[in-house]
Parts: sequence; C-alpha cells; structure tokens
Amino acid sequence: MISLSFFLAAFKWFSLTTRTASYPPKHVLKQKSLTCATVAFASFLLALILYYVT
Repeated sequence: MISLSFFLAAFKWFSLTTRTASYPPKHVLKQKSLTCATVAFASFLLALILYYVT
C-alpha cells in the first residue's frame, strides 16, 4: 500500500513537469518524482522480502 502511494505521487510529480509553466522549477519536480519512485521501489522490495521470509 505504501509503495503504491509513492508510485502515484511520483507519477503526479512527473506529470507536472510536462506543463509549460510551473512554479516549482522542473528540476525540483523531477527530483521529487525520482525520490518518490526510489522510496516506492525500496518499500516494494522490503515488502517482498518480508513476504517470502515469513
């Protein structure tokens, strides 16, 4: 559930970079998107590891 939330947030931040004018600069939006995607991937891997261990 947590990884899905972070993946959706990453998609939201990345989709905002396609706008022509945005208040947060595009590099900030890309950084937020990358951070959310990284956390989502890490939490997904952690969930898989915990699932197979137990």
